[in-house]
Amino acid sequence: MKTLRIGVIAALLALGVAGCTATHQIEKPTTKTPAQALADFKKIAKASCDKAMSVGVVETSTSGDPFTIVLVPKAKAYKDFSAAALEANKYTLIYENDSFASCGAANTFSVSGAAIKVAFDPADGSYTTTENCYGDGPCVFKYTVAKGLMTSFTNLSAKTKYTQTIRYGNLTAADWEILHKAVDQQGN
Repeated sequence: MKTLRIGVIAALLALGVAGCTATHQIEKPTTKTPAQALADFKKIAKASCDKAMSVGVVETSTSGDPFTIVLVPKAKAYKDFSAAALEANKYTLIYENDSFASCGAANTFSVSGAAIKVAFDPADGSYTTTENCYGDGPCVFKYTVAKGLMTSFTNLSAKTKYTQTIRYGNLTAADWEILHKAVDQQGN
């Protein structure tokens, strides 16, 4: 009887291991058509903005002129304000979420989605968008993505190129201070 139980347990373990192994053998696509890249990136843009709006987001430049921008959920707004920036030791309010890379792409798609070209780079899993920017010629932006959300944004078309890291939720006291100081300095 003991041998039978051991045999059954071994068989179940073997099936379990085989099942786990099979699920991890799915490969990422090495290339995507422009239509696939566009459809996938639209989902990523929407998911990123939804996440930013629901749990907040902090975007910090890692090159160029340093800055930090903070967006908190509307339910946690400070004196009716939910977004602010710290740049060159100055605190300013932000009135629209399209100032954030995590929401800018979703907003652009809702306004002029057909005018945006999207390319997928299978080498690093990033997406690059190209769009016309207010008559200044094309704007080229690169987005790094992890777990279906944007994690960094690089403006490749700016005279001074810069990259922003994107962190969702878990706002620190320093992050909240940016919003509080920006609002309080405005006299609101």
